[in-house]
Amino acid sequence: MASRLVFAIMLTLVLFLGAAVSGYQYGFSFSSVNWLPVAWAEDDDDDEDEDEDDDEDRETSKPVEKIVTTYQQVQRTIVMLDEKFKIDTDGDRLVDGLDPDPAVSQLEYFMDDDEDAVPNALDKFPGADDFFTFDDSEDQDSDGILDTFLSAIAR
Repeated sequence: MASRLVFAIMLTLVLFLGAAVSGYQYGFSFSSVNWLPVAWAEDDDDDEDEDEDDDEDRETSKPVEKIVTTYQQVQRTIVMLDEKFKIDTDGDRLVDGLDPDPAVSQLEYFMDDDEDAVPNALDKFPGADDFFTFDDSEDQDSDGILDTFLSAIAR
């Protein structure tokens, strides 16, 4: 019975709201015109023209910014390098003007291909151990330094 009562109340509420929304309630016409006062006015084109004139006056009263472009002459400096600063003879990416030994790559001073503790640039006997190429009997002046080694270094 309670469910019938709830259903009846909901049905009444829906019908009442539906009639109010559609503008009719109990056979009377209730339109939005009766509920809300509406003021009717005519469009005045003259007022709009006056507003446009005021806008034009305001726009013309703004200061005008002028852009002034000045041109200045640019001086180019050309530097002529000496020929030794343009060439890399040994290919070590160090120009001959800065290279202490332009005929030998600087990498050769730090590499030792035959692993005899003598850099490739200073190696008089490449591929062989420089210290074992000399015979111990070649120290004729008995100063502890092999004479052939001294002559090889002196070259």
